[in-house]
Amino acid sequence: MEPAPKRPAPEAAPNSDRAPPLTYRPKEAAAALSVSQATLYELIAIGALSARKLGSATIILRSDIDAYLAALPLMVSAAKAALEKTR
Repeated sequence: MEPAPKRPAPEAAPNSDRAPPLTYRPKEAAAALSVSQATLYELIAIGALSARKLGSATIILRSDIDAYLAALPLMVSAAKAALEKTR
């Protein structure tokens, strides 16, 4: 009886070795933030999230998404824990 042929090693997940993109289109940014596109456009309209134009394309910088997320208020329990760490 012959041994079973070796299976190829599983491939890495797509894009697992790539850095995150520098820019997102609105649909991608909405998915990254787990919000609808309508909510994303509302965040842009009220100035909570910056968007730019590159030709006719609307783009959102990864750094702007990071800044938006960092500026969100902490949950009460997280804020309390952060405060206790500084004491």
